[in-house]
Amino acid sequence: MAPHPPTRRLRSARTIASPGTHLPPRRVLGDRLGTHDNALNFIRLTLAALVVVGHGAVLGGFEQQRWHDLSGMAVNGFFAISGFLIAGSRVRTSFLSFLWRRALRLYPAFWVALLTTAFLVAPLTARLSGESWIAGRAVDYVLHNASLSIHQWGIEHLLLGVPYPGVWNGSLWTLWFEGVAYLAAGLVLSVGIVRRRPLPWLAGVLVVVLVLAVLAHGPLDVTTSRYLNGLRLAGFFLAGMILWAARSSVPLSAWLGVPALGLALVASRWEVPYGDIVSALPLAYALLWLGAVLPVRLCSRTDRSCGTYIYVFPLQQLLVVLGVHTTLGYWRVLPALSPSRTAACVAFMDARGEAGHAVEVPDPLSVRSRARRPRGVVVATRRAPFLTAGARACPVGDDVAACAGCSGSGSPGRAAASRSAARRC
Repeated sequence: MAPHPPTRRLRSARTIASPGTHLPPRRVLGDRLGTHDNALNFIRLTLAALVVVGHGAVLGGFEQQRWHDLSGMAVNGFFAISGFLIAGSRVRTSFLSFLWRRALRLYPAFWVALLTTAFLVAPLTARLSGESWIAGRAVDYVLHNASLSIHQWGIEHLLLGVPYPGVWNGSLWTLWFEGVAYLAAGLVLSVGIVRRRPLPWLAGVLVVVLVLAVLAHGPLDVTTSRYLNGLRLAGFFLAGMILWAARSSVPLSAWLGVPALGLALVASRWEVPYGDIVSALPLAYALLWLGAVLPVRLCSRTDRSCGTYIYVFPLQQLLVVLGVHTTLGYWRVLPALSPSRTAACVAFMDARGEAGHAVEVPDPLSVRSRARRPRGVVVATRRAPFLTAGARACPVGDDVAACAGCSGSGSPGRAAASRSAARRC
């Protein structure tokens, strides 16, 4: 009996697999975010600039505008990008190493910010305003806030005659939530079943957080801002983690990125918490998509957003004490508060001019490996059993090499070779 002719499905498969047929590779979210060849750091610097603009209106006593609320959306965006980067960092390092690197990422820059505010900016402000600076009160300010949780916002007898009195650095409130998010992500991704199949588990956790947010603003009538802000920021952080888990299947497309950005902007004006619930995943995707497709490479290997975010607030208060806000007005004072100029003013706080970046230590194995091999040659690591041949030992991993904490990152050639090895496996 003659064999049956091949079905149409088989013909299609053979046609696709024929040597003469070449299909363009599908672009996915993880392709451009696996090296430094992206604009994620530029996106984060832009978000920091939005926070500066929003704070400038409040600190200067200017009339609030609707678009000033973008500073809150910028904070949400920080957590969404951080969730994407931190998830990749965790699965490529041991739990203790992950915690150590995260602590180095947060605490040194945070302590320098406290010390600089208490013993440099505050005395200068007291001298300019005629107020009294007491060293003991400055020490109390540093010690009460040193754990990352802010318990004392001001220093006694200072900042009494400004539009936003008694607060030296209102930006620091998010760092405690960031530290908790780091710890929670490290614990969740330490569970074996979650590491093997992270997407459904992370999606389930996100659903729980969103339901709790609705209950907290509704039947439970929670009024404590720490819990409400924690649920809000946890939703955006988890959205970033979910997109990391799905980075190999989520397409990189303007047909998704532009509507996602538009939906996030519209939803940011909705009633709390429903605007945050609707915008969590769209905002996370829009920012990661912009980071992947924008041709801007400003600060591609160094993250200036952390220093801008941490140090601008006390300098804004100093400018208000000087009366710059009344002399120049809101729109003219903005250039004086721009992230680039402010970062230049506080460059002495970090030997490399990158507050929060130089505190990360490079992975010793990757440092030794780079010293022994020529550029472009990839070696296998034995860091963890799930690393494929060719994966470099990096504190944030191949998929998130744009993380500012990665001072031992490899070149795009090594990253491309690593991804090629992963596809062959």
